Amino acid sequence: MNIVWAQNPLLTVVELDEHDRRWFRERLRSLFLEECISSAHLDLDSKWREHLASRGLVTSLEGSVAAAICSLRYEYSVCGGECGGTTLETVLDDDLDLYVSELKGEHDGDCVCVPCTCSKCYAERVLGIDTLPGLGKHEAHKIRSAFSREGATIDDVVRRLAEFEPVYKHSPTWPEEEWRKSVPRWKEEARRASVWLETYRKERLSGA
Repeated sequence: MNIVWAQNPLLTVVELDEHDRRWFRERLRSLFLEECISSAHLDLDSKWREHLASRGLVTSLEGSVAAAICSLRYEYSVCGGECGGTTLETVLDDDLDLYVSELKGEHDGDCVCVPCTCSKCYAERVLGIDTLPGLGKHEAHKIRSAFSREGATIDDVVRRLAEFEPVYKHSPTWPEEEWRKSVPRWKEEARRASVWLETYRKERLSGA
């Protein structure tokens, strides 16, 4: 595995060789099967079936066993409720390609205050690494915004965040007096982002 640290830490690239790719694929298989086994354990639990029955969702033991087997093979059809043609091997191949691509891209999800799961963060967790250790999502959002300016360098961003001063833009739905209540928090987030980025620069970019 090779990590190429970027000036914008959200763009740090994680490169996998063939050995890493094989290990990563098997790790994805293991995680999927663990989830399936947990799901099967629940489906086969008599108390859970009684709970479903009490809600009008009658599931026989035979049906629960069939569902568990299909899940473990990853051959079920969500719509039809019957085993379909998608295999776990196909899913693993697709997921591997997806995550390898994400590891070369930008963090984009809850980690930067975007309401969705970040595939890059997930892939890093599977690999047992973290290219953004200790960076909060609000601070990461500030870093992302600061780097959005064309030609921005890490020096520019560190300075800009340290000197961050929000500017009010008139809004009929957000009076300035209400807006100003959030200013101290925003400035503190920017300060923490600047401190984190300064440490990152020294540790990962050799003072670049």
